[in-house]
Amino acid sequence: MGPPLNFATDSMLCAAKYLVNGTTIIVDSITQEVKYYHLMFDNHEVVLSNGLPTESLLPNGLSATSGEAAAKYEFKEIFGVRSLDPANDKISAFPSMKCYEAKLMHSLKTIR
Repeated sequence: MGPPLNFATDSMLCAAKYLVNGTTIIVDSITQEVKYYHLMFDNHEVVLSNGLPTESLLPNGLSATSGEAAAKYEFKEIFGVRSLDPANDKISAFPSMKCYEAKLMHSLKTIR
């Protein structure tokens, strides 16, 4: 899996990794490289990516863990040190599903 990516339903965000079921949704183990383009707006937004509703970049909680040190450095260089201040955190466009909620939604076939 690459960086965390959320897909949007009518009113919630769902992590892509929670949708993997091994049959209709699988992890592509053949692809060697994936390019990610992050879009950031004044507010957290849902945008269409290859026809699927996904989230824009929400830098809240960007930390130096899990390989994010380079991303944090780059973000500070572009937007300034204050941009990572928790006091400036943005509100998410939708609440995010927990793993068990995503599995339930998937079993009910309501995720689009």
